[in-house]
Parts: sequence; C-alpha cells; structure tokens
Amino acid sequence: MPQLQVLMQVLQLERAHFIQYQPATDWCDMILDITVVPRDEAWWSASLGAMQCFYNEWQAMERRMAVDEVYRNEIVDEWSKKNARKRKQPEPKAIDIIGAFLSDEEDGEGGEDGGGGSPGA
Repeated sequence: MPQLQVLMQVLQLERAHFIQYQPATDWCDMILDITVVPRDEAWWSASLGAMQCFYNEWQAMERRMAVDEVYRNEIVDEWSKKNARKRKQPEPKAIDIIGAFLSDEEDGEGGEDGGGGSPGA
C-alpha cells in the first residue's frame, strides 16, 4: 500500500483506515473490509531515495521536452517562412454582390417577391 504510506507521511498521520466495499450480488454476499494501516517509517526510509530519483528524472524529462518543443516550433516556423515564399497564394476574387443583384432585377428575376421592378409594385 505505497500510496497510503505516502499520504500518511505527507499528512503526518500515524495510521489510516483502508476500506474495501463490494455490494452483494446474486453470487456473493456483501463484503466490507476495514484494515487499520500503521505508518511504516522503515518503508518510507527505504523508498524515499527511489521516489526522489524518479522525481528528478521526471523533472529532467519535462525540461528536455520544453526545450525540444521550442526547438521544434523554431524549425516549423523557419520551414513555413521558407516555403511560404515559394508558394504564391492566389489572389482572392472580388465578387460584385450589388452588381449581380441589380443584373438579376433587370432580367425580371430579382427582388424578394420574385417579380422584379420597384418594391411598391
């Protein structure tokens, strides 16, 4: 129960209650198991070095990943800038919405009522 030992050490508890519950089913009775777990200073002393080593390795990996991400972003930015110059973006086409609307009205197809002409007609 290493997790419980760590929590007891952090919270400075001398003992904790580990409780397991399983409701009754058609095949077995209900189970309620309560175990009093004393804090184990010997376990803590023996395990602390391994936990510190793990934590230090994890922190070093986090730092490497942060550096790698910055480096990766620089490479992607450089590549994007270099390739953006090579690819010419097509000019956007201007759309004359008003002109298109007016030309439809002249054909007798425009307007909200579909009849064209002036709005009061």
